[in-house]
Amino acid sequence: MEGDKEHPLVIGKFKNPHGFKNINMNNLGIQYTNSNKSWMTSLIFKNWVERLNSKMSVENRKILLLLDNAPVHYFDGEFSNIELYFLPPKTTSKIQPIDQGIVHSFKLLYKKGMTRNLSMGTNIGTLSYTDELTKFKLVNALPLIIEAWNEVTVDTIKNCFNKALNNWAKIQWM
Repeated sequence: MEGDKEHPLVIGKFKNPHGFKNINMNNLGIQYTNSNKSWMTSLIFKNWVERLNSKMSVENRKILLLLDNAPVHYFDGEFSNIELYFLPPKTTSKIQPIDQGIVHSFKLLYKKGMTRNLSMGTNIGTLSYTDELTKFKLVNALPLIIEAWNEVTVDTIKNCFNKALNNWAKIQWM
């Protein structure tokens, strides 16, 4: 189905963040997991791909997943409904669609929401922007992440893939 977007994967430091004591993480519109440094790991990536493969299997869909050569993306195993394709080294920034503007669009929308959120705070004029940021927690960021991701349009994603395909064609002839 054209135009589907997965929920964003958010990686935090804690399995059960303190600010989420009374929040059902499954109903947030994100996928949440954790690692010691809030970084993607091979295990987190493998689990994410396995969940996505299960979903694609249930929906009787097959997809191609484009990956860069980050070490966390490599593991043994095949999937019934996902084919992993590793981009050639040193070409990721030129041809990977997510690097062609999807992340840029998401970050702009997130920063816009964050600025709006901080400017509507009750301590305007009493706290500096830096002080406001130190009070900003993951529980504050999640609604902004969801809102920003929802605002990234299908057209933006399509345009980024088209640009990546054009760049890929140019690289193939070099």
